[in-house]
Amino acid sequence: MEPQNDELLVQKLCEAFKEARNNGKMHVDLDEFHKQHSEFEPNATLEVLKKEVQKGIIEIDNKIIRPTPLGIERCKLDKSFYS
Repeated sequence: MEPQNDELLVQKLCEAFKEARNNGKMHVDLDEFHKQHSEFEPNATLEVLKKEVQKGIIEIDNKIIRPTPLGIERCKLDKSFYS
């Protein structure tokens, strides 16, 4: 996947976090994220997500994607994301 597509996918993830927060959730479902962004090849999507985990931006546990404090800052999410 090209770096610009990587960044686009991260932007989509940030948008998904904001939408989840608006719906009272503090995470994004991995399978749902894949479905919503089917224009990206699933294996490439997983590679980008793994990179974000390594950077400390997100955590993935039981197919749930959560932003870390660094991810909250990167995505410009409200500090109340975890409250």
